Amino acid sequence: MKCPICHGPLKGEAYCPNCGQAITYEGIKQTYSDITLVPSEVKKWNWGAFTFNIFWGIGNKTYLPLLCLIPYFNLIWIFVCGFKGNEWAWKSGNYSVNDIEKFLMIQNTWNRGGLAKFIIGLIGTILIFILYGMLFAYLMGFYYY
Repeated sequence: MKCPICHGPLKGEAYCPNCGQAITYEGIKQTYSDITLVPSEVKKWNWGAFTFNIFWGIGNKTYLPLLCLIPYFNLIWIFVCGFKGNEWAWKSGNYSVNDIEKFLMIQNTWNRGGLAKFIIGLIGTILIFILYGMLFAYLMGFYYY
């Protein structure tokens, strides 16, 4: 680390030994993994945590999404994963204030994949209902021409 004024070497002192400038270590990584402070940019919905909850949790080293393996409880917990997923990933990933862009880039990849899976699943579900309706109508003798 170098002094911002005289560019002399620093070894963790509060003042530069060369010029006497007070040093604030704003540029040094301050990890927030054990602290409850999560940047506001991180606190938003995560489609990856919602749709890929178990795999997302393992990939982000946060294991609360594994509770989605509990039957019936998972119907509620997937929404909790969507709401709180980014915060859990931030806290478990040893990210710092300087890493917000990197974190958001990683989570945006999960978001795109999760949203795509959600839309494809929704379209598939609608198509299945339409096909079952057509099959039921056919079997009951109703023909639509």
